[in-house]
Amino acid sequence: TPKTAIRVIGGRDDYIATLTSLALSAESTVEIATCYFFPHDPAQRYLLLDLLPYVARKGLNVRLLVDMMPVESSILKSALKAREKIIND
Repeated sequence: TPKTAIRVIGGRDDYIATLTSLALSAESTVEIATCYFFPHDPAQRYLLLDLLPYVARKGLNVRLLVDMMPVESSILKSALKAREKIIND
């Protein structure tokens, strides 16, 4: 029987640290599904604009599923444009 470890993330700082650790240790794919992104939060900007493009450049598949409202924010649009630039370069 496969064992699955489940841990409740205890707040923003734990979320950022956990996501960073998991993304950096991933071997093939990083998948994130969330309904919250806060463009005023430097840690979340780091995740979108630095960490995810970094792991993508290492050859990992990066998939991001978000609610439509945050997609319309300028920070996420910037991240998507950066992704397109990485793919096209």
